[in-house]
Amino acid sequence: MDCFRLHHTLAHGLQRAPDATAFLLPTGEKITYAAFANRVAAARQRLHQAEIQRHDRVGIQIPRSADEIACIFAVAESGAAFFVASAKWRSDQVVAAARQCGWRALFCTPQRSSDMAARLANEKCQILTVTPNLLTEPCNVSCLPPPVEGSDLDLAGIFFTSGTSGTPKGVMISHRTLLDGLQRVDGYLQHRPTDRILPVLSPSGPWGTLQFAMAFARGAAVVLVPVAIPDELAKLVRRHEATGLPAMPPTWVGLVEYLLDTGTCLPSLRYVTSCGGVIPRRILAAMPSVFPNADIHLTYGLSEAFRSTVVPPEWFQRKMGSLGRPCPNVDIHLVHESGRLCQPGEIGELIHRGTLVAQGYWNDPEATAASFRPCAALRESIGDQIVPFSGDLVRQDEEGFLWYVERKLEQIKVSGYRVNAEQIEATPRNGMDCRGRRRRDARPQARAAG
Repeated sequence: MDCFRLHHTLAHGLQRAPDATAFLLPTGEKITYAAFANRVAAARQRLHQAEIQRHDRVGIQIPRSADEIACIFAVAESGAAFFVASAKWRSDQVVAAARQCGWRALFCTPQRSSDMAARLANEKCQILTVTPNLLTEPCNVSCLPPPVEGSDLDLAGIFFTSGTSGTPKGVMISHRTLLDGLQRVDGYLQHRPTDRILPVLSPSGPWGTLQFAMAFARGAAVVLVPVAIPDELAKLVRRHEATGLPAMPPTWVGLVEYLLDTGTCLPSLRYVTSCGGVIPRRILAAMPSVFPNADIHLTYGLSEAFRSTVVPPEWFQRKMGSLGRPCPNVDIHLVHESGRLCQPGEIGELIHRGTLVAQGYWNDPEATAASFRPCAALRESIGDQIVPFSGDLVRQDEEGFLWYVERKLEQIKVSGYRVNAEQIEATPRNGMDCRGRRRRDARPQARAAG
């Protein structure tokens, strides 16, 4: 793939086996690659009628479904950039995103179309309603122009972070960066046509989108997950004999505890892989017993530089809790608070170099300049090349494995969202702060009469 575009992954799966299963639905229904390609064509027809052009931005707010993914790939084929808004977003959140990103169109459900049409009337954003059966109707592909084959440096999508510095920012990811992530992750997960991947993560993040691209590139099947409730998740894995499960720490905590409580395991999984933060050690220690046949890949990455490190399965026991070592073609450095590069064992801020690096934050030059900037410690080797500063304080051991210490801005993650610890501490809880100390401004509570 000399000039990779996201939709090329679907073309590979379609060419490999059009009658193979692309999606396994919770209802038991199967969608073949040929049928899914028809859904993509039907969505692209809507975009063509709306005169969507290369470099336009298109919003997507549809509940988790094959149609949601079809709209993403249709936008890619049209040469535009997609933005996936959570189905749980309020109308005002959708409008704010539309204004910030300058959407030319929005795919949404009939339930939201009238409201969105009224709210976005002044934004020059066309509403493209997706009904349950709309994308399943036969589409004459010959009536459509061929997919746009622009540069692989074109913007593929805008992915909003969970708010590293308090305010979510739209990370700009190119088609080339997605390819880089696909090749890097597939290099250790080694997907195959017989795989059944169960992606818990939403495609509103780059790693979530990558799950579908990796499956399509190998002709594998995707098991759609409506909700990530532990018992339902375990049922889906068993029902469809899923072989791959990528998820974030909150999902791993809930699922592992459920399996331990019920005395059950998931033997069909050949790999499990993490992202999005540190998993408690007690959960890590229990993983081999509840996933008896799975290779465990612990990974690290940012939306700004995703999937940059991995702990290989053979190192899992020795390096349990580590962020891993840099993946191939990933250049990682730790910068000491004094401005120099760190020696092994020293704590420093982690920075990345390579094609995994995003293009900055959409329509936010101030935030981009603060996080994406030259590194004085690397000036002799790379000059004034721009690199992303992660804000994560990390140390590296003698064997090259990275270990997370803390956020530079003293933030923690709660259910996948970054939260400032000082804000939590300042929140009154019966006169106590989050560390169990009585707040100075808290009055003693009157003891209830017994």
